[in-house]
Amino acid sequence: MRVGLRPIDLERHSVELLPLYSDPVAMKFIGGQTMEDAGAVRLFLERRLKRCGAPPLGFWAVEERGTKAVIGTALLDHPPISSTQADPVRMSSDVQIGLALRQDRWRFGYGRELGLALLDYAVHTCRLNTLIALAEPEHRVSVHLMETLGFTFDGETHDYYGGIAMYRYSLVLPRDEAAVLGDDRGVGSKIFVGE
Repeated sequence: MRVGLRPIDLERHSVELLPLYSDPVAMKFIGGQTMEDAGAVRLFLERRLKRCGAPPLGFWAVEERGTKAVIGTALLDHPPISSTQADPVRMSSDVQIGLALRQDRWRFGYGRELGLALLDYAVHTCRLNTLIALAEPEHRVSVHLMETLGFTFDGETHDYYGGIAMYRYSLVLPRDEAAVLGDDRGVGSKIFVGE
């Protein structure tokens, strides 16, 4: 694998992820609001880590193995089903897959690599039966990636992230990893940097 996951280090990654979280194009579909400094990124990372809960689910930094550059984030977690001021955040029982990469690393195939590795990790480490993926309808790259990874389009939903319109995809994870991963099976065991 050309990329791998590393546990979030708040000090280091608050700085290294600023190029992603300060880019309005990259942020358009992952929250919309850009972050102007490492302090804002740190606060976001702290909140996301708290939301993800205990392993094996999680929220990780994506590192390019050849350069050691941190180029994005990846997650397997329960998406929020309510996030209004009047109603505290409640988490869905669904488990979602999510990826965010710096714009200068788009179109390198990293999304597919990470997606396949996370599917393998979801099957073998997390022992999940089903994953979902959520994408805003205009986010064509994310929609294409979910279809490439074998997810099935379930329809438009307003059930997550405070009711915004999202496309929901799902994937039943077979016990036989070859059925979904083909020649890429086993990559989930190599997903973490240093392993």
